[in-house]
Amino acid sequence: MLWHSQLYDRAETLLEILSEFNTTNPWGIQVDAIAQDGQNELFYATRSALNTAAAPDLVYLFQNQAASLQRFDGLIDLNSLLLSPQWGISQAELAKFAPTLLVQDVYPTLNGIRLGFPTYRSAEVLYYNQDWLNELGYSSPPHTPQEFKAMACKASQQPFSQARGPGGSLGYALSIDASRFATWTFAFGGDLFTSPSSQYTFDSPPAVQAMQFLQDLLASGCAEIVEQRYSDQDDFAQGKLLFTIGTSAGIPFYARAVDSAAQFHWDVAAPPHVTGEPRVNFYGPSLSILRSTPEKELAAWLVIQHLASLEAQVRWASVSQYLPVRAQAGEALQALFVEFPAFQSAYQLLPYAHFEPSAPGYEDVRLLVNDTLVDIVQGAEVEASLVKLNNQANTLLTDQSVLP
Repeated sequence: MLWHSQLYDRAETLLEILSEFNTTNPWGIQVDAIAQDGQNELFYATRSALNTAAAPDLVYLFQNQAASLQRFDGLIDLNSLLLSPQWGISQAELAKFAPTLLVQDVYPTLNGIRLGFPTYRSAEVLYYNQDWLNELGYSSPPHTPQEFKAMACKASQQPFSQARGPGGSLGYALSIDASRFATWTFAFGGDLFTSPSSQYTFDSPPAVQAMQFLQDLLASGCAEIVEQRYSDQDDFAQGKLLFTIGTSAGIPFYARAVDSAAQFHWDVAAPPHVTGEPRVNFYGPSLSILRSTPEKELAAWLVIQHLASLEAQVRWASVSQYLPVRAQAGEALQALFVEFPAFQSAYQLLPYAHFEPSAPGYEDVRLLVNDTLVDIVQGAEVEASLVKLNNQANTLLTDQSVLP
């Protein structure tokens, strides 16, 4: 039994891929799939069923969710299966996966155990209006935060010639989300968590610099907060917003929105950064195996291998527009790249993957991050706000470390 949170075409395609496994695998394994109402609901349902007969065998979990469930000793270490001479994945085959993504489900703070295996990911990317940039005198998207600010501020003063509808122009709209906080902190060379001390680092100098940058950007009138969900996508499509930052999973939605509105040339890129290479925030749930019997655990592992196969990856990416985790999948995705050129741009960011914390309870910490981000962009003192956030986050982490 596999639990997931996919809907519509994505759910249908997942079921088709699993049906192929059911009819072709030589061991007679049959896998059923049940959709939950959302990723949070999926996590809570799994936690409630953990270590009972009602529990699934396989479930898609974010890394922090897997860590939370492991407090109850509910998941198996996949290293034993991954490295199995008979049932594992060879080093030659593993080399075909993006190496940056394979480490995300390994937990240094838990003696290097692997609690999940990835089959797809999304990335935080910069959406930009290339035609508007050309009008502003720029040939490419910004590489540094300073360039980003200059372009955003210039756009706020010089509207796009193809803009649709009423309203002015704006350089950037910041959506209040913990992943935006992480993206900008990564861009300034920081991290949110350190494994050696197993502590959050929301008050690090790079995080302070990143939040001061955002605070200044809004105070300068070159950016605003996204007040309504997807309004930044709508304003971008109308040609009234030069930049947004959000998930690569939104690429097909941006494509349809632009095609039905201002119809300009656009693309995605790595968020602007002060580091030599981009540090792109990649995220997504991995498949975890719940403790049951050795036979069921092995059967679940074989299902994972099927979902991670090149054929399944290509089919899934073509429908879902999630990024595949196989580094060579791009060779088979040319039709998708032609339909959505921005998807190819996002796919090319795989080598620069960086990750949010996998600590247990991070889902609660994210709510604190959202509140802090609102305070900061409204003018709160940055360093004091981040020190408070860091203390609150580490207190929650301490509470999570106490076994039930």
